[in-house]
Amino acid sequence: MAATSIVVSSPSLRARGLEVARGLREAGLLREFVTTLGWSRNACGYRWVRALGGGLGRELERRCVPEALDGCVHAYGWREAVRVATLRLTRNEVWTDRVWWWAERGYDRHVARRWAGRVPCIYGFELSSLETFRAQKRAGGRCVLAQPIAHYQALEGILREEQRKFPEAASEYDQHLEASLGRVNAIKEEELALADLIVAQSDYVAETLRAAGVAAEKIVSLPSAAPPVQPPRQDFPRDQVTFLSAGSQSLRKGTHYLLQAWRSLKNHAGLKLWMVGNNTLPATFTKDLPGEVWMSSAVPKPRLRELYRTASVLVLPTLAEGFAYVVLEAMAAGLPIIATRNSGCGTFVQDGANGWLVPAGDAAALADRLQWCAGHPDRLPAMGEESRQRAARWTWDDFVQTHNRLIHEFMDTGKAGTKKAYA
Repeated sequence: MAATSIVVSSPSLRARGLEVARGLREAGLLREFVTTLGWSRNACGYRWVRALGGGLGRELERRCVPEALDGCVHAYGWREAVRVATLRLTRNEVWTDRVWWWAERGYDRHVARRWAGRVPCIYGFELSSLETFRAQKRAGGRCVLAQPIAHYQALEGILREEQRKFPEAASEYDQHLEASLGRVNAIKEEELALADLIVAQSDYVAETLRAAGVAAEKIVSLPSAAPPVQPPRQDFPRDQVTFLSAGSQSLRKGTHYLLQAWRSLKNHAGLKLWMVGNNTLPATFTKDLPGEVWMSSAVPKPRLRELYRTASVLVLPTLAEGFAYVVLEAMAAGLPIIATRNSGCGTFVQDGANGWLVPAGDAAALADRLQWCAGHPDRLPAMGEESRQRAARWTWDDFVQTHNRLIHEFMDTGKAGTKKAYA
C-alpha cells in the first residue's frame, strides 16, 4: 500500500471527518484533507483576525483545524462563505439551503478537478462527492463514502407518515425540502453505487442501507466516539427531575411525541422539561404545556455542557437519525438517556443500566419511562455514572485505531472485511 494514498474530502469540520483525517495522517496514508472554510492557527493573519473578536472571531475559531493536520489542509471556501453570510443576513432556511446546494456542487466539482485520479483512494462524505467519485472511478481509483444518516428511503417513509398525521406541522422549509427530493436522492443513490466501501455511522444506518438494496458486502458500521468524559457528578439533583431535550425541536426529532408524553404524566410536581434548540413546530404544539417548561433556541456549546451537568435525564425521541451525537455528549457528562433505536445509539444505551430505548413514535412508551424517572430520582445518579463510564470506553483514539485497521484492510484487499467494526 502506497504512503499518502488517500485524500479526505469533508466540507464541514465535524469531529468525525477531522478524526478520520488525523488517524490516516498518523498512519502515513493521508495526502490531503480538503474542506471548505478551514484555517490553521499557525496561518498568516490568524492572530490578527482572531483579535477582532465578536462573531467573526468566533467563526474563525470554530473553523480552525487541529494542529495534527497542519500542512496538509486544502481549503476551498469562498462558496461556503457566501452560504454563511446568507444565513446570517437573512435567517431564511429556504434561501440558505438554495445557496448551500450551489456551494456544495461547486465544492464537489473543485475536488474532482484537483484530486480525482491523482491518488489511489478518495474518502468523501454523502451529498458532496458525486462528481469526485465519478472522476475517480473513471481513472480506476477507489472511493470510500462516509454515510452519516439513514438511507433516504427510510427517512422519507418516516417523515411522510408524520406529515400525514400532522399536516399542520409542515413548515415552508419542509415543503422546500420535499420539492428538492428528486435531485438530492439521485445524488445519494449514485454515490452509494460508486462507493467501494461505505462506512455507516451506526448499525441503524447500515440496516437501512441493506434494506434499500445497497450491497451488504461493502457496508461496515463504525460509530463516532464520545467527547472527553467529565468528572463524576457530585451534585445530581435528588428532589426534582429535569428532562433535557437538546437539538432541533421538530417532527424528525420526535418532539411532538415528547410533548404528548409530557402532557400525559399524572403529576408534574417536582418535574422540569428543558427544550433547547431551534423549534420548527407550530405554536399550537407547545401552547398551554403543563408543569415547568423552559424553551430556548440553540445555545453555545459551553452553555449546553452546563445544561448537561444540571439536568437529570436526556430525552431524544428521534424518528430518523444517523447517529445522534448529543447522546454521547450527554453520556460523557453523566446523564441517563431515553432515546429510540432510530437514534443510531443503540450500542451505547442499555435498557435499565444507563437508560432506555423506546420505540420511535410511541408516546405512551415514552411517557412510561418519564414517569419511572419521576418516581425513582434516587436511581438516576447511578445510571448517569454508568453512562459516563460507557462513554469513557469508546474514545476518539479508539475510533481512530479501529478505523485505521479497517482502511488498511480495505486498501490491501479492496474489500470491506468485517461488517461491524465496533461491538
